[in-house]
Amino acid sequence: MKKCFKTLLYSLALISLFASCSDDDNDNKGVESGDVQMLTFGFYAADNDGVIQGDYEVSAIAGTDIKIPMPDEINRASLVARFTTSDGATVTVNGITQVSGVTANNFSVPVDYLVTSGNNNARYTVRITKMPTWSAYSTFTEDSISDIVLRVNPKTYEPYVAIIKARKEADEKKVAVLKTTGSAWSYVGDKDGISDGRATALAFNFDADANMYVAYSDYSAEVAQDMTAQMYNGSSWSVLGAKGLTGDKTNYITIGALSPADVVTTFGVNNKKSDDYKKLMVSGYNGSWASPSLMAGRPADAPAWFNLIKRYGDALYLGTFDMVTSGGYSIYKYQNKQWSTIGQIIVPSGAAICYRGGEIHFDLDKSGNIYALVSDDGPDGQGNYKVSVQKYNANTKKWNMVDNYLDTGGKVPGSMDIGISPEGLPVVVFVNSSKQASVITFDNESKQWSDPFVLGSATVSYVAIEFDQNGTGYIVCLDSQKDLIMYKYIIPE
Repeated sequence: MKKCFKTLLYSLALISLFASCSDDDNDNKGVESGDVQMLTFGFYAADNDGVIQGDYEVSAIAGTDIKIPMPDEINRASLVARFTTSDGATVTVNGITQVSGVTANNFSVPVDYLVTSGNNNARYTVRITKMPTWSAYSTFTEDSISDIVLRVNPKTYEPYVAIIKARKEADEKKVAVLKTTGSAWSYVGDKDGISDGRATALAFNFDADANMYVAYSDYSAEVAQDMTAQMYNGSSWSVLGAKGLTGDKTNYITIGALSPADVVTTFGVNNKKSDDYKKLMVSGYNGSWASPSLMAGRPADAPAWFNLIKRYGDALYLGTFDMVTSGGYSIYKYQNKQWSTIGQIIVPSGAAICYRGGEIHFDLDKSGNIYALVSDDGPDGQGNYKVSVQKYNANTKKWNMVDNYLDTGGKVPGSMDIGISPEGLPVVVFVNSSKQASVITFDNESKQWSDPFVLGSATVSYVAIEFDQNGTGYIVCLDSQKDLIMYKYIIPE
């Protein structure tokens, strides 16, 4: 519990200047003379029985303005603080001596702590701020859903969800696109669906100008399950090129775009009679589709599953699961109408990769570093699969594990995803063993993963996470009733 709350304290102490003063000059704030210091400060459940349920602390104070985020529902009128100081120092608040873990104060307003040692003193101001939280944002119950893809509009920062409708009649299992403002949901295009018939293998993305693109295996194409791609230009959906652009059955589809004249898609051929069966195929669109071809630089005998495209700046990044004996994940980059290979994600020597998470999952931070979720059985290779986050450093061009394996309940979740928080830290959402949506975040201070915390009590089967450019995050879940539940990451002002 303690680690979980610490993880959410993304900005706990702001740096300010210390200056000298005498014991008679106590009106000066934020001052330091000699070595007198407040070293640590926090509120602990053991000292505040029945008031707080967890620990909220600053383990390393870097200035005199101490900010501690706490949930709004906590009564701050009489909280006991625990603190440490430099040797021999005394602490007072409004002239009253403070005893760590004993003395209570009203933290509904900022509280000034004066730390004194001989003729030296320093004043620290403690403020309780609002805690960034995931909170229930919106629920969509007007239709039953089988597949979802979450994306955030790069212009309006609103969350959009592409779905496949869950229907008994096969030709009614169509693609539709939804958006929400939190208070209401609306369809983008025909509410009955924008595909002509049944669809599977759904992909969805935006370009930088907020044009939307979907691609899917189209059962109404001339060759059933051939891929069809569509674009929404702000007023209507239209098919890019013609329905069924490959001439064969397809699966593991992705789509990405830098502009309407620079659209790419990747897919696997789902025809066992084809020489290209399940290989990683690519095609590009600039008024018409180029003939599909094998990904350049990729071994011809390496099948590819669970593809995913993410846009970063003027480039697209593709991740794919390499369905070979020991498994693996490969990352590619598309820029200036050319594909290049970043390389395969490194896992411990002797480890095998597991793909039970359902898809490849990765995201990029503002520096272009890649964070990818990986499931492997460790260096002992004994089949005890665990989940880790592997980071690709854009400068060193090397992969390294972030901290250690995640606590996902002793197994690889059936659904999971990763996003990068406003602070540039990875956030992982997954379906836990009780089939609830759970979140793990990385604490930049302790350099450790938090304990998992559960978003809600609903039984869910699928989760996804996205952050917008301003740092607002969204998590969408598919519950047991085939409804959508969305959570929003709130950054307090």
